Amino acid sequence: MLRKIILCFLLIIFQLILLISSARQDSPVADEPIHLLSGFLILTQKNYSLNPEHPPLVKVLSALAILKSKPVLNLSPEFLKKSKDFYYDNRREGFLEAEKFVYIDNDAKKLFNLARLPNIFITLTLTVFTYFSLSRIFNKKVALLTSFFLALHPNILAHGRLVTTDIGVTLGFLLSAYTLYRYTQEANLKWAIASGLSVGMANACKFSALSLWPILILYLLYFAKKEKIKNLLAGLDTALLFLWLTYGFQVGFPQGTPGTIPSPPYFAYELKLLPLPLLSFYLKGVFLVIRESITGRPAYLLGRIFENGTPFYFPLAWLFKTPLLEILLVCLGIFFLLKKFKKKEYKKEELKKLWFFLPYLLFGFSTLFSRINIGIRHILPLEVPLLFLASFGLLNLAKLFREKENTLLALGLSLFLLSSLRGFPNYIAYFNELIPQTKTQNFLLDSNLDWGQDLYRLKDYLHKTGQNSLTLYVGYSWHKKAFDYLKLNYSNIENFPGTGIVIINVGALNRLYYPSTDLSWLKNYQPRVKIGASLYLYEIK
Repeated sequence: MLRKIILCFLLIIFQLILLISSARQDSPVADEPIHLLSGFLILTQKNYSLNPEHPPLVKVLSALAILKSKPVLNLSPEFLKKSKDFYYDNRREGFLEAEKFVYIDNDAKKLFNLARLPNIFITLTLTVFTYFSLSRIFNKKVALLTSFFLALHPNILAHGRLVTTDIGVTLGFLLSAYTLYRYTQEANLKWAIASGLSVGMANACKFSALSLWPILILYLLYFAKKEKIKNLLAGLDTALLFLWLTYGFQVGFPQGTPGTIPSPPYFAYELKLLPLPLLSFYLKGVFLVIRESITGRPAYLLGRIFENGTPFYFPLAWLFKTPLLEILLVCLGIFFLLKKFKKKEYKKEELKKLWFFLPYLLFGFSTLFSRINIGIRHILPLEVPLLFLASFGLLNLAKLFREKENTLLALGLSLFLLSSLRGFPNYIAYFNELIPQTKTQNFLLDSNLDWGQDLYRLKDYLHKTGQNSLTLYVGYSWHKKAFDYLKLNYSNIENFPGTGIVIINVGALNRLYYPSTDLSWLKNYQPRVKIGASLYLYEIK
């Protein structure tokens, strides 16, 4: 027992080192400034109008971390006036205000060195709770192995250190799956409340946890032998109460007038019945996410842009951005699982453990119908059951070679560690061993590769090469004010005079973010250098 505790402690320390050391090298990614400003407004002004398509919990925790540094807040009066209208979609102006808050009014590096700490703590908690929950349901060996894989997983390390909501909902899903499973074993009031609290927390992190609501209702009703309604109400009330808490126990109807369908940025007139005296901003966020899931966003996959997404996106993204060893072990895990089912080697009590996985199955199925295909981070919660399958596969493979069981396990762990270190420190741009590192942009873009993380690397390169004072002609999709913060001279690519230094990110070059601007002429030139994973520097004479 002591040995396992020491191993877990060392694993957490190593994960912490990887998270902090890699986070310091990444500039703020696209969504971080608006999440941070939104959390700060909620914390200091109880203003929930900014970024409502992401619930408050993780954003507020990140904002808490910067409070002592006393950030300067200087928002546009016009922006604040428009934002008072509940039906106004302030997303576009919000991104600009967030850029100003981070890069002009404050020191971005200092802000994010602090703001990223809460999510790093959530990631460490996820690793610890993975071990705790799986050891309680299954056994300590598979729990420790799954925790090892999770702690070193490139996609967990990529998104477990950013001011984003993906790692929070991953922990929320695990808590929900565990407490709901415990309710299947002990259908009492205690586990009904615990399940409601977990589901409420997951939904307070990200709206992708909406699939947990029907699961919560199903479990609370189906497994209760008596007091079904009491347990159902206790679970639902706890979940809704926690959500209401994260929205500041807001009471009262919001202000504003619904717009008509053809008149964005206002919402449809049909939504006039949406506001309720409680949780109105939560419902607004739900509507925004569902609307976007139906209408879709442009998705980039295998060199093509799909205007409304594609159901193949997430399965292929997982195959491209998952360590090859994990893919092979997951296949082995499924094989051994089916083999045991075929031979009926499972006892009835062991079959009941499958209830732990049902919330993940429903979530995974729902992602196939989502048209918001902008990154593997959106299916991050699925890594817990997938890595459990990988661990199950490795353990059963090792059992076939009893004399070399420990050697095989050590080899598997070593190979996974090498795969993880291969992605350090730019974990956002990690692709597995089958994808050539020079061709990653032919497979996926967006938050899989190019999310604004390489600007510090650009600054370092220009400083080392003595090019700080040159004017850069920039075709850049993310935060333009970051160039001012980094004291770089720049002009838009449209102003390029024909000679000079051009900086362009791979998303812009492939017209994912600049569909109206043809930058294909740059493909006639070879970039002088690739900076990080997402920026090309051209010197055109």
